[in-house]
Amino acid sequence: MKQIIFKATMNGEGIVNFDDNSQKYTLNKLKIGDYSKTRNDNIKLCKKTFFKKKDSNGNFIKDEDGNDVYDYCVKISADCIRKAIFSNSVESVNPIILKKDLMACTYMLSPVGQCRGYLYTVKDDFAYKRKSPLTITDANEISGAKSELEINSTSGDRNATSMFYTEKVGKTEYEFFGVIDPKTLMFNVADPIFDRMGIHPDWVTNGLAEQVLHNLYGDMAKPTIGYFTSSQKCLTSSISEFGIMLNKELVNYLIKYILINVMKCSIKRNTAFANVTSLSIKVVDNIFEDNFESPNGWIDINSEDDIKKLDFDIYNPYVLSTEEEVKEMESYKEEYNKKLSEMKDEKNRLKEEKAKNKKSKKNEES
Repeated sequence: MKQIIFKATMNGEGIVNFDDNSQKYTLNKLKIGDYSKTRNDNIKLCKKTFFKKKDSNGNFIKDEDGNDVYDYCVKISADCIRKAIFSNSVESVNPIILKKDLMACTYMLSPVGQCRGYLYTVKDDFAYKRKSPLTITDANEISGAKSELEINSTSGDRNATSMFYTEKVGKTEYEFFGVIDPKTLMFNVADPIFDRMGIHPDWVTNGLAEQVLHNLYGDMAKPTIGYFTSSQKCLTSSISEFGIMLNKELVNYLIKYILINVMKCSIKRNTAFANVTSLSIKVVDNIFEDNFESPNGWIDINSEDDIKKLDFDIYNPYVLSTEEEVKEMESYKEEYNKKLSEMKDEKNRLKEEKAKNKKSKKNEES
């Protein structure tokens, strides 16, 4: 298995994802309704996907002047869906976790850290980066529901913005698609060579990362630590990277964690909601045959138990590096660290020189 693709539908009522009020200029440019009547930007518009209208024969419709005719559908952005998928696991994460190695390592190796991804920068040093193995699309409305502008008013004293416009919609049905990449999920990079270091190498060498994995996942965690090379052996993939390789059982668990969270995804606002109502997945072995368009191979998910019963035969594209490859990597790292140190020294020298010139100029002026 190389990937897992899925498609999901959401049912709800009202608008759960609003856009910036400058969208009205796009609507006017595409000649979709008349949004120019609002003043003081006192308008709330839902997120939309714009597209050219077609006739029953699949040809683009033109207006009297020969211009394309545009339409839209209400949507929920991928970022909004991603936040809702993991909202039950963590509300928010403060960068202050970087102050304590145990705290930072625990979050980064936790299910939400592994599956949602993260980016934390450390001033004048490096950044912790982990790409999410989950790719999702926007959720587009598929039932044909259209939003309408309504006039509202605020309570209290009347002024120029007491009257405002809000887009509203009734019952909605959305559809979105996603991909889970086990290759991204299984490898935690602890090496800055390709600027994708997810965990600190010291946490790996001193045993902290392995201990955290056992604390989080128990006996299920059987990680492999070392230098790894892509089995594809092409271009930069032939260079070894230091890190932690998660075992297949743990990768299976994390994939199921993602699917369960997608199935339970629920977005709520004061006057609107949208919940996932159906989920289907497909295991991808051949990317040319196992795709979204093919009707074969889809597995309908009706409950959390359906997900827990799944067992994925995961393809691992990484292999442990040979001693020769490790030595080569160590020489690269030594050269890289030397160059990095020289760049930092030069940066500090220029900074001190600039401060010195500024002080000297100030003394001359006085």
